[in-house]
Amino acid sequence: MKRWQSLGAAAGLGLAFVGGAIAQDMAALKAQAEAALTQQQYIQAETLWRQVTKLDPKNADAFSALCESLWRQGKAEAAIASCRQAIQLAPTSAVAYTNLGVALRQQTQAEAAIAAFQRAIQLDPYAVRAYNGLGTVLNDQGKLDEAILAYRRAVEIDPNFSLGYNNLGNALRQQNRLTEAIAAYRRCLRLPDQPATPASSHALAYTGLGMALQAQGKLEAAIANYRAALEISPNYGMARSQLKQAEALSVQKNQPAPPEPNKPSDKNPG
Repeated sequence: MKRWQSLGAAAGLGLAFVGGAIAQDMAALKAQAEAALTQQQYIQAETLWRQVTKLDPKNADAFSALCESLWRQGKAEAAIASCRQAIQLAPTSAVAYTNLGVALRQQTQAEAAIAAFQRAIQLDPYAVRAYNGLGTVLNDQGKLDEAILAYRRAVEIDPNFSLGYNNLGNALRQQNRLTEAIAAYRRCLRLPDQPATPASSHALAYTGLGMALQAQGKLEAAIANYRAALEISPNYGMARSQLKQAEALSVQKNQPAPPEPNKPSDKNPG
């Protein structure tokens, strides 16, 4: 019997872990699902995690990972349902509450998202992604001081969390604290790139850095950073629109001034 046929047979009997061969197949399936999620192959990850949850319907971690696979595709409603299933199975899962918060934010359910992130933090005071998510919702609400505190806590817990530095930079830039924002963006760029939406952490940071530099009047440096963002994430619309605007300003700035018209003579003709 082929590998997937054996898995299907086990599922039909309601046996998720029966015998060494089935256990090995399940372990391999989970490994493939985890790899797809890590490699940002979210459609494939969704398919694989759905198979895991069918074979092992009491696996809370699998439902939480399915939730992440879904919200990363923008499928917020399905993600919420999957996360709620994970929480029902494991009420103390900070990861599940964090993923739930992200999906709720995608549906603009801000207060519910905040509650989910806060619950995750209660369950795990070192939940970096929960602090980051909380900061993002607070930023959405214009509560920049509170957002900055949340982002600072995230990078304090994990100094290598590059996305947190990018988000911190954004909040500082919105407060016109440009020097601090630039430092945060540059710290992000010194760390390994991380997957994020709508672009990677480095693409986001290059764009934010460009906007901060442009606000300081450093137009050419801003343009260089927008181009760097697009090299990483060519379809990132914000970087592309900022680049177009900055290049137009640069052309306008570098155009020679029109010659002054000849002044009329004060002398009478003839």
